Amino acid sequence: TVLVFFGLVPLIWAQPAAPAAGASKKGPGTGKAPKGQRPDFWAGTLNFAGAFNHRGIEGFKHGVVVSKKINFKGAGDTEIGYTVYLPPDYATSGKRYPVLYFLHGLGGNENTVAPVVEKAHALITKNELPPFIIVSAATGRGFYGNQFEGKFQIHDFYIGEFVPHIDQTYRTKTDRRHRHVAGFSMGGYGALMYALKHLDLFGTATDLGGALGAARNNGWKEMYDAKEEHYRPFDLHQLTDDRLDRLKKGDLRLAIWIGSEDIVKMANVQYHGQLEEKGVKHSYNDWNNRAQLQGVGHQLPRYIELYGKEILQFHTEVFEK
Repeated sequence: TVLVFFGLVPLIWAQPAAPAAGASKKGPGTGKAPKGQRPDFWAGTLNFAGAFNHRGIEGFKHGVVVSKKINFKGAGDTEIGYTVYLPPDYATSGKRYPVLYFLHGLGGNENTVAPVVEKAHALITKNELPPFIIVSAATGRGFYGNQFEGKFQIHDFYIGEFVPHIDQTYRTKTDRRHRHVAGFSMGGYGALMYALKHLDLFGTATDLGGALGAARNNGWKEMYDAKEEHYRPFDLHQLTDDRLDRLKKGDLRLAIWIGSEDIVKMANVQYHGQLEEKGVKHSYNDWNNRAQLQGVGHQLPRYIELYGKEILQFHTEVFEK
């Protein structure tokens, strides 16, 4: 099955065989998506400044950071585009702010976060949410891991360069209670994986339509040489088992949102079932307990339109404590 992500590039999705123990079997089928040609994994850029649109929001800006770790295609220092949203009182308050890192999906870039920023800005402006910073970086198609030859070290860039750059450049609160991560599709996988891998950095993680079972079908050869030992450090399900003791203690707050027609539905249903079976508390939201998720497919703007406030409140309720 092939998924076209906002008409940009296809996400190759292998449907899981059967739900894990404890997973719900309710809801309609996963749906179909148009077929398309697999893109060149190494094509394109990691800076989409020319496509940036601030959406009329003064605090929504584009920036660039030079990475010495991403080493895209093995070519050395790489220019990475990122976007940052600064709340309305940032320029005058002198205060430090919580940060939400947003990870884009396959075919997305640093500008994909725009619907999230628009929703957050509207709610912050109306005092329905406390002010916080949102950042997002362009990270290509590698499912947020490290390439086995050192040609595309996305993880090392994000954790070793990008997070420190944001903390050094903007007035952020740097403890894990005030540093959160969320993502859509490939980014939903990345958000959960980064939070589990770095429990000392992130206190809360949200998966929106996460492609939780697609890493082995998208850039599998290019990123990991199709070998499990290269993938193992970035395997969400292995990390879940590795961190199980701390997860069962509630050390990380997790949320999953999945629509009834989202092509990655079953991977999220299965992961929810696995967390339940292992005794890990988490916020699980699908069409059975969120009626408007009935009919929702693989579309970030739709998730944000319908439940953006609740999605963001899962993070801000911790910021306010």
